[in-house]
Amino acid sequence: KSPGYEAGFCNFFYTATFACHWEDRTKHVARLREIMTGYLTGSDPLVHECVQPFQSLAYPLEPEELRDIASFHANKADVHIRGLVGPDYHPLTPPSSLLTVIR
Repeated sequence: KSPGYEAGFCNFFYTATFACHWEDRTKHVARLREIMTGYLTGSDPLVHECVQPFQSLAYPLEPEELRDIASFHANKADVHIRGLVGPDYHPLTPPSSLLTVIR
């Protein structure tokens, strides 16, 4: 049986994925998406995200969902840095040669 609270459910889902526990998989994926939508669309940038970017790569998610998870995580890190360093923090711009490789 899966736990009811969000972080516990996401941990259960992650473990079930690698334990090849496929019972109720469709229902669990729907619940995972519901949890993700809740924190991705919420107004608190520091809310605990239950799905981490690298963990999400193992899930049956759409590319846009993976991007949204990574963007949320990056924004949260930015908020933390600004809190530690101050509002004058500006991230370094990567060299243009690196940007060419990424595109």
